[in-house]
Amino acid sequence: MLLFSITLFIIGCSETDSKQLTYENDLVVEKQIDDKNQYEVYTKITNTEKMVEIKSLLNNISWEAKEVLMLQPPHYKLRFIDKHSGNDLQSYFIWITPDKETIEVVKEAWGYRKLSKNQAKKLLDLTIGEALLK
Repeated sequence: MLLFSITLFIIGCSETDSKQLTYENDLVVEKQIDDKNQYEVYTKITNTEKMVEIKSLLNNISWEAKEVLMLQPPHYKLRFIDKHSGNDLQSYFIWITPDKETIEVVKEAWGYRKLSKNQAKKLLDLTIGEALLK
């Protein structure tokens, strides 16, 4: 019975992981609408190929495990949402640097990274579709 329970647990975890890895979710991009913490939906990405590219880019970032305190709310929020349940799976918060050379990204719960200019341009192009950087 114990072996069956462990196997069932492993299969359950594998199904959850594979569900996330198959990119069967939507990406909602929210844009800050004022200097406060208010946002509106900017776009919703459902294209699987684009989703694979975005997730690959985010997964290949070397996240720093540190807590950061920003002076203002993020300019954009990226929220991965399960298509079936509507639950948030993972959120990322984006700040455009004052010199508009790159972006800083916080991964919900534990990660921070100031992206290279190339990484930043690619992520913004895939998610926001605007040339926001110099």
